[in-house]
Amino acid sequence: ATFLIFCTLLNIQLSSQSVIENKNPSLRAECEDYQVLNDETRNVNYGQGSYCDKLLWNTSPDWQGPSWYRFLPPAGTVIPESTPGAMHCGTYQTGYLPYIGSHPTNEGESVEAVLCWDDDWNDESPDQECVDPVDIIITHCGDFFVYKLNDTMYCKDRYCGADSL
Repeated sequence: ATFLIFCTLLNIQLSSQSVIENKNPSLRAECEDYQVLNDETRNVNYGQGSYCDKLLWNTSPDWQGPSWYRFLPPAGTVIPESTPGAMHCGTYQTGYLPYIGSHPTNEGESVEAVLCWDDDWNDESPDQECVDPVDIIITHCGDFFVYKLNDTMYCKDRYCGADSL
């Protein structure tokens, strides 16, 4: 019994997502009604900039406020599952998913996942690679993913895009 409890706790700690719902993607409204993030400076391969995903000042050209979003090239097609490092993606603090396997694997599935902001500008503080974590929702729409994203807390944060998982 003790071993089972330990394994259960270990499994909970290692889990980066919780399944919200699993149904046919053609029936999911967010798979058809979403905003597009396609600004090239949002890609992990782009360097520093001063954009943010907040309707304030220096707002990203493709940011429309809290909504469902799909990433499209040249921004990328997904939110990366590892940090691109601070001062990339056309911003200071980069938004990424800190756990490999954060994206749902089954078509039509929605999961809640943790998103982090990398604030480690000088690469000397690993504890700054996940500041102010937030929960987001990711839906697998067959050939693509959509993300339920909110305005960022600070105007130095931006959701990053990558070309693949």
